[in-house]
Amino acid sequence: MSSSLPNTTPTLSVILPSYQSIFFLEKSITSILDQSFSDFELILIDNASTDGSDQLLRYLKDPRIRLFINESNIGYTRSLNKGLSLARGRYIARMDADDFSQKNRFEKQIQFLEANPDYGIVGCSYHIIDKKGSIIGTRRMPESDLEIRWKNLLSCPFCHPSVMIRKSILDTHQLSFEVTKEPAEDYDLWSKILDHSLGFNLPEKLLHYRVHGNNESSLRAQEQRTQIESISQAHIQHSFPDLESSPQIIQELQTLITFERGRAPSLSPDLLQRAVPHFLELWKAFLKKYPQASKNRAIQKQTFEELLRLFQPSLRKAASLSLLLRLFITFPTEFLHALKKSITR
Repeated sequence: MSSSLPNTTPTLSVILPSYQSIFFLEKSITSILDQSFSDFELILIDNASTDGSDQLLRYLKDPRIRLFINESNIGYTRSLNKGLSLARGRYIARMDADDFSQKNRFEKQIQFLEANPDYGIVGCSYHIIDKKGSIIGTRRMPESDLEIRWKNLLSCPFCHPSVMIRKSILDTHQLSFEVTKEPAEDYDLWSKILDHSLGFNLPEKLLHYRVHGNNESSLRAQEQRTQIESISQAHIQHSFPDLESSPQIIQELQTLITFERGRAPSLSPDLLQRAVPHFLELWKAFLKKYPQASKNRAIQKQTFEELLRLFQPSLRKAASLSLLLRLFITFPTEFLHALKKSITR
């Protein structure tokens, strides 16, 4: 079932798939319809919900809405690709049914893409909310293209429902979401887009990202990690063909960053000894390919601080002194600054 806009070509196409999202759906859609930038079409794709979502969607009356209700559940990624194929705007924005956007999100992202034609993708930082909508945290995303490229080697540098994409990049290079990469299909697509254009995250928190037990990332956490490792390995091999990047090395590097972010319970000294040198080799290869990163204090500071946090008190043994020395050699300015701060406390 579908409804269509008048015969116009909007500046922006917004793709919002939904499935069993009756409790959050209206808030999400309202946050789109109330945007300060209004020249868009809203492509709503319901994936054969049985919770009354379809009745709610049929009730909505706005000429910008194009409604498509799948006869059967074709899956999240196929619904996204259906949205891409239907999109008529120069830009494509993503939105999920359990999140909501700030009123000026589209306005700010459109302004950025209009002013920066070399950029093909722009996201933003965001608030994290619980099931009731209360803010329980915030997430600052890497802003500059260099920061994004460095982060993208091991993890996703964009929050999926915050993203706006230049459609011409997808059309020219025949890019879409890969069903076989689910539930990390977004990380895979962003990596491919970054092969052909620059990326940016606006520093403003323009999205409220809801965390609850039915999130795709919660329900399929282990499967997602496996896919992330596979995508990360392929991307590193493509970017740095001379760098050793076996599945075991990638897995251990992933363990490093998940531990640093508080998502892994423990980190053995042996793994630290193996993985940190590989992390530093990856950093060296990145600097060789992007020498301007050596002058980017934001990347230098963030990378050093992430590594330093790995050295928990229980791990600060003689066996780790050689790694600390390598940190000093690689990040002398940041190391001395951290040492000075610890002395003056």
